[in-house]
Amino acid sequence: MIGPELERANIAWAQAGIRVVMMGAPIVEADALRGADGVLLLGDGWLDQAPDPMIAGADELAAALTIGQVATPDVLEVVYAGPIGPQPAPQNVSARTFGLTSIPLVHAGLPANVENDTIVFMAPGTPITFRALAHEIGHALTNRADTFFTRYLIFPRSPAEPLMPDTTVNVMRRLLHDTENQARTQRDSACLICPGNLLLTP
Repeated sequence: MIGPELERANIAWAQAGIRVVMMGAPIVEADALRGADGVLLLGDGWLDQAPDPMIAGADELAAALTIGQVATPDVLEVVYAGPIGPQPAPQNVSARTFGLTSIPLVHAGLPANVENDTIVFMAPGTPITFRALAHEIGHALTNRADTFFTRYLIFPRSPAEPLMPDTTVNVMRRLLHDTENQARTQRDSACLICPGNLLLTP
């Protein structure tokens, strides 16, 4: 699943001149990451999501603190976790939450060695045609939440209707020029609310 998701991400971000590269082989730590409730996030444990996207949920913060012990601001950590969002999951697959990105924008109050880290959580069973990883990388690169409701945008996009696959040319394909510019901006590490990132290298 990681390979096809990565391929879709590179197709999506090529229009901004950005290439996503996986560093090393995947690391499997089935019982190392727990949420605020102590339940495993990998496997069957849920990653609870805050209702307000501008506020980090308790599980998200707990995981960020754990991963932050080994993470660095110049590397995007991608964690394939348990299901994300409110329980139980919606019956309609396209209405589920497939990814969640913990960005510096919502890290105010975290320790200094963690606040600039960026972590993507991916839910199991995500159809690759929804380009979920590519969308979450948008949050990581821009340090911004979703704002638009336009079906042709892959990011930033808050679907006002169930997601549709990228198998047609007018769905989940494009980026705005402003988004491209934000994604290529190096953010000042002292400004957690500023657009941009610390992830890109020449």
